[in-house]
Amino acid sequence: MALVNCHECKREVSTEAKACPHCGATVRRQTRTRTWGCLGLVVGGFLLVMLLMPADSGDQARQEKYQDSLAKLTPRQKEARQVALAKEDSARKVMVRTQDSAKVHRENQIFIARMGAVQLKQAMKDPEAFELRSLVLTPNGTACYSYRAKNSFGAILPGHAVLTRKGNMILQEQDQDSFARIWNAQCSGHSGDELVTR
Repeated sequence: MALVNCHECKREVSTEAKACPHCGATVRRQTRTRTWGCLGLVVGGFLLVMLLMPADSGDQARQEKYQDSLAKLTPRQKEARQVALAKEDSARKVMVRTQDSAKVHRENQIFIARMGAVQLKQAMKDPEAFELRSLVLTPNGTACYSYRAKNSFGAILPGHAVLTRKGNMILQEQDQDSFARIWNAQCSGHSGDELVTR
């Protein structure tokens, strides 16, 4: 356990702490140079192995064998093969369309989550002092916000909010009980896409 200076208030805080006990800012973790060096060696070694591996000379032999097997098929077998290939191609196209639809749906969820951040900022007492620290979009479309904003007394405090899939914005300060229930069910300990990079 080491002590480092908080990036917000500049007071000493333990590296084991999740947040500064003085101002509430999250403690930044520092990645060691040795970790990055080891990662670089592993990636470099993998790339070197991939470059030095000989090309598969069996590809040409396999292709010739495949062509020979096609030549030996009867007309009825060739027709059945064409039908099977057409079905595979149709199924592949449906899968691509489904993936495209899911991608568009996710892009819409991301847009709504970002617009929720704009609305959250505008709802603050001092929108200029608002700082969005984290925006995580869960796979089901719930947006989880962590921010810092001024209160009525001018103090900058951490806060949290949830934008549900139904479009309801729930702030930690407004309704503690329902917020805690929703935050724990949808945000706490769940993974998702981090949309805010600091």
